[in-house]
Amino acid sequence: MKAEDKKVNCWVVEKANIVDFKINYKGVLKRTKRMIAFDKNIDVRSVSVNQTMKELMYSKNDMKDLKGLIDNVFFKDVDANASVKDLVKITTVGNLVSRIYSKYIPEENIR
Repeated sequence: MKAEDKKVNCWVVEKANIVDFKINYKGVLKRTKRMIAFDKNIDVRSVSVNQTMKELMYSKNDMKDLKGLIDNVFFKDVDANASVKDLVKITTVGNLVSRIYSKYIPEENIR
């Protein structure tokens, strides 16, 4: 493969300038799917809420590593704080979305 043929996808989420920015469930779903697609280098359209994390080739260590992506990249603007203990127990993409929305993002940043 030639160097000019390489394709790199990069997602950057910056803190919103809106003082009272809040995220809803649909926003968490979109970001979670993008995060998984970024992490596993797959097309975001191939990530489904019904898929298991094993189907997406996530090991326990991979699940632990999601903390950095959740806290520092994809949900930084809403001050997410993921728990490694919880992450290793999550079985599906839908469970991950629900956990991020209900447990990892502070209530004041939820719409």
